[in-house]
Amino acid sequence: MAKRKTKIPVKALGIGAAVLVALGLFAGGEEKDAPEPTAEPVRAVATQAPTAVPTDTPEPTATPYLIHRLDPQTEVYVSKQGVIHFDKTCSGMKHYTAMTLEKADAAGYEYCTRCAW
Repeated sequence: MAKRKTKIPVKALGIGAAVLVALGLFAGGEEKDAPEPTAEPVRAVATQAPTAVPTDTPEPTATPYLIHRLDPQTEVYVSKQGVIHFDKTCSGMKHYTAMTLEKADAAGYEYCTRCAW
């Protein structure tokens, strides 16, 4: 006895079955043939890795206070988070350490994105 094939409308299948239909995992009443195998397997071809060209060590960039030609002895305010501020009230800062710009920059503190530019 032959099987009877019936097509079920996608709306009746629900979301889960609709996803399966979209992915091709559920044929929805249609039979799918398996793909034909290729004649020969494809082999990977070895390639030579490119040789690294040695590069010089990059020159250190100038500190921002030198770029903007600020006096290194300018008083700045370093927050507890280690951010250099030019305005001691920036971002509502209440606790800070006052020092020269040169000293703060040499210590490696970050510059505030609001008041330092």
